[in-house]
Amino acid sequence: LIATATGLVIALTCLLAYNYLTSQVKQFISDLELAGSRLLEIRMAVWREKQTQDFSQISQKKNVQL
Repeated sequence: LIATATGLVIALTCLLAYNYLTSQVKQFISDLELAGSRLLEIRMAVWREKQTQDFSQISQKKNVQL
């Protein structure tokens, strides 16, 4: 009976630790995905700005040549 009780206490302790660590990992993954999405949005905004500047420079060169 003592061995069963000891086993249950150890199993429940491990289960609580496992559930806590699993939730921490899921939160970490969620944070990483959010950071990646934000980084991608920033990178795309910089790329669009560069494309707009390049287009403006091309337009200005064409106007000067005319």
